[in-house]
Amino acid sequence: MQRTKINLTTLFLGIIALMLSIIVIYTTVGLVVANSITTGEIICEPVPPENDDITFIIED
Repeated sequence: MQRTKINLTTLFLGIIALMLSIIVIYTTVGLVVANSITTGEIICEPVPPENDDITFIIED
């Protein structure tokens, strides 16, 4: 019985970690897309030094 409990807890923690990583990926992608829409540029290109504050927002 203890094995199944350990497997269930590890499965639950794995699902939580997966959901958190998906949320982080979606927020970063959403910020990049919103940023490219507002500035009209894609961030994959080298970022000019004027947009340093935007990179700080993405790091949050």
